[in-house]
Amino acid sequence: MSNQFNVLSMNTHLFVDSSPGFFDTSLIYLDKQRAEKIIELSNGNFNVIGLTEVWGDKMRRQMATAFDGYNTFIPQADSKTAFVAGSPGMTLSVKGQWAGGYQPSFVFYQDMVGADKLAFKGVSTAITRVNGQVLGLVQTHAQASYTETEKRDTKARDRQFRQTLFPAIVHLQNLLESLSIKAPIILLGDLNVVADTNEYKWFLNELEQLGFYDCWTKVNGSQPGYTYEPRKNALVKRWDKTQVAPQRLDYIFLNPNNSGYRCTQMSVLSQWKLTTATSDSDLSDHYPVSACFEKAPA
Repeated sequence: MSNQFNVLSMNTHLFVDSSPGFFDTSLIYLDKQRAEKIIELSNGNFNVIGLTEVWGDKMRRQMATAFDGYNTFIPQADSKTAFVAGSPGMTLSVKGQWAGGYQPSFVFYQDMVGADKLAFKGVSTAITRVNGQVLGLVQTHAQASYTETEKRDTKARDRQFRQTLFPAIVHLQNLLESLSIKAPIILLGDLNVVADTNEYKWFLNELEQLGFYDCWTKVNGSQPGYTYEPRKNALVKRWDKTQVAPQRLDYIFLNPNNSGYRCTQMSVLSQWKLTTATSDSDLSDHYPVSACFEKAPA
């Protein structure tokens, strides 16, 4: 059994072959090339890979197939409304097996607002075995905030956390406890909560009561860890010219759950680029984040 595993989380902004991309082609920019580069840089290098905003189901399947040696959970929307309302846009890949007879599950957020009404966002949970170690996984992509509707969007997001995310975490914790398994639990994804705001402080307090800590601040202290950087990432301005301030929106949290595991490193992978004939492009308007976890010596 290895005493180490690593995790990647990335909002990809891939709209090719999706209904939003069909109706608004400006959302698509080098999508197939960016997807290929994401696969190249991540395939085999991480034990857990969580992707969001892979909006086209065809692309989700292609990326899942390309992750060699991984098992991938692809949550599905209601097939009757998928073309009109989009997909969950999420994939969760593990270089290991889903543990026992417990298959991954997905629960939708209710009462999305604004443009997010056109997405089946929600929460994936899973129990997996990686390098002989059982892990609990929670992946999400939360309600976004849009310019001039931030208060409405924040209220909706907070309600969805209370109604859906926190109960999903508690359910997973209770399941592991019922199995007498002391497994670390990882929460990852684009939470759309801006770090160091009142909302973040409330959210962190709720997670701390559930046993989690923010891996970024645990390892890197007060460093900003921006994952959405309008000043440096040209793709931010390509899709939203109103954005000015850098933000940390993408997170990895750990609940050690009496397993002895701790986060030893977390990075913002701003160096990941796609080299074209004319320039280098970022791989998304969000930078990926990665974290390494190790079991403390006995």
